[in-house]
Amino acid sequence: MLAAASRQAVQSIDLHFHDLRHEAGSRWLEAGWPLHHVQAMLGHANLSQTSTYLNATKTGLHDSMKRFEQFAPRLQTRCKNAEHSSNSPFCNDDSRPAAGTLLVN
Repeated sequence: MLAAASRQAVQSIDLHFHDLRHEAGSRWLEAGWPLHHVQAMLGHANLSQTSTYLNATKTGLHDSMKRFEQFAPRLQTRCKNAEHSSNSPFCNDDSRPAAGTLLVN
């Protein structure tokens, strides 16, 4: 139970549990958590509910592109190595990652 002074402070700023829950979800997204993990932590039934709740439709797009750009030079080097044939799961005949290939380092 909160002390009387703490209860007055909370009432004066109109703070509710819902506000803290929303803040936690926003912080998890900012920290790079996948949206489906945030969904699980918030107990939402589906991703669209979480996305709407946190206004997360474009969250992390810029960071995702930066991470992709970090790995792009390594992918190019990997595909150009003689040890990789055109049958490599990472590269196609054009020395680019094959479409739909999940790349794990």
